[in-house]
Amino acid sequence: MKDLGEVSRSAKIQDKTTSNAKRKTVLPIARGFNALWTLMVVLCITFGGNIATAATATSTAKALPARATGRSIVSPLITVHVSPADKLKYHSGGARGKAQISASYDQLSNWAGYIDKNTPSNLNYVYSDWVVPSLSCESSHDAKALVWVGIGGKNSTDPLYQNGIGMDCSSGTASYYDWYEEVPGAGFTKYPWSHAIYPGDKIVAFAEPTSYGAYLFVEDFSSVSASSFNWLDQVSISDSAAHPKWVECIAERPTILDNSGNFAGLWDLANFDYINFSTDSSPSFHKACDVASGGTDHIISSTSSGLSGSDLYQVDMWDSALSLPIAGTDSPSSSGAFNVYWDMYN
Repeated sequence: MKDLGEVSRSAKIQDKTTSNAKRKTVLPIARGFNALWTLMVVLCITFGGNIATAATATSTAKALPARATGRSIVSPLITVHVSPADKLKYHSGGARGKAQISASYDQLSNWAGYIDKNTPSNLNYVYSDWVVPSLSCESSHDAKALVWVGIGGKNSTDPLYQNGIGMDCSSGTASYYDWYEEVPGAGFTKYPWSHAIYPGDKIVAFAEPTSYGAYLFVEDFSSVSASSFNWLDQVSISDSAAHPKWVECIAERPTILDNSGNFAGLWDLANFDYINFSTDSSPSFHKACDVASGGTDHIISSTSSGLSGSDLYQVDMWDSALSLPIAGTDSPSSSGAFNVYWDMYN
């Protein structure tokens, strides 16, 4: 990584976004809104939307969190069927270069954030809330970063379902998009509707284990552009997977694959300065990283009432040799907010 030592840690800490007071953690993920879904299909037909992937998926579509004020659109539900052949493909989204330091801290060469490594059997879902950062891109240096929420990924028998946003620097220009992936599985896929994402937008990402595999969505809950829709993209992954053993709220530098799909290294991490995994009082269900099990929400927190203990790992990103820090994660507040800092220790 290029050393940008002039970006001081003290300046970053000063810029932290403080979280609001702890409040009731409720995520109204209700089910069975066929009437609403039918209306959305009609609207998609009217405006030329692509509804082919949603034609057989109305029974698994879900009611969504309370919508932001203003224009909004829900994209058709993508249905992905994972075949045995897909399982043989090489994929790269799992943790790499793990070197456990203590019961609650890990160094990885591609992830930073938090991992709960003992997911209960009655896991309901995990979701995360963050503010899209503004990238600092150099014309001579391409780089990438992914921010996501996921379930699974402990080992090869524990598939990793993940979705979130991607941030690329290419020839000095920043671009933003949303995506999903199953590892191993059908591979990294951008959601096909190409919704605009802007620095400062509030993103909510959600992952739920289901009887058929997993249900995921990414929502731009509050766009900073008055001309842009607030939107939600969703996917249903059909796979006979085992119960996910990990849950994650992560910033990642993605893998480089060669022409044969084999591992060829890791991208440099795009300079996002810091990513604020935030908590908001409006709407009340927005939390930085929330794990629900048995109908109860557990936030990552500095207090005993939150998700903490030996099963919760704070992860920092280091180079492949685990000798140079690349991105670091700070401790959560009492309400669960935390930051991931680019080039944190340099």
